[in-house]
Amino acid sequence: MDVDGVLTDGTVSISSTAASPSVFPFSMHGIIRLHKAGIAVAWISGRKSESTTLRATELRVPHVIQAADG
Repeated sequence: MDVDGVLTDGTVSISSTAASPSVFPFSMHGIIRLHKAGIAVAWISGRKSESTTLRATELRVPHVIQAADG
């Protein structure tokens, strides 16, 4: 699934160190349910983001492709 616009609410939080998208908590619950159902999860994003990497690690998403160019 795409990260930006699918797992996020379309807004971006900007701090002095980085910009990161706001993630829907309900999307995270859905990913946990997919894991429990035995369905493999993969994320794809057009940009590289440490917050995406961190969230994927937290949710044990095994396949993460970032900076995809189309």
